[in-house]
Amino acid sequence: MYKTKQKQRGRRHDYRIYKKNHPDLPTDIMSMYDLGFLDVEKDFLEQESLLPIKKEKDHELTEVLKEYNKNLQDKEVQNNE
Repeated sequence: MYKTKQKQRGRRHDYRIYKKNHPDLPTDIMSMYDLGFLDVEKDFLEQESLLPIKKEKDHELTEVLKEYNKNLQDKEVQNNE
């Protein structure tokens, strides 16, 4: 019987792969990520990145921040089409 490694949560797994295979991007390129990549700004300081705003525990996002997240999501969808 073949035993595989223990499953990992998707967002951690995706970011681990990204860190391992991170491409060298020109500094004038803006990259957009989802909440699974929250540490990208900390780990890749030289890279320009856009991330959604995560709500804090027991605090909802303001309407302005919700609108920012929605606009960012709309841009991601447009880029993927």
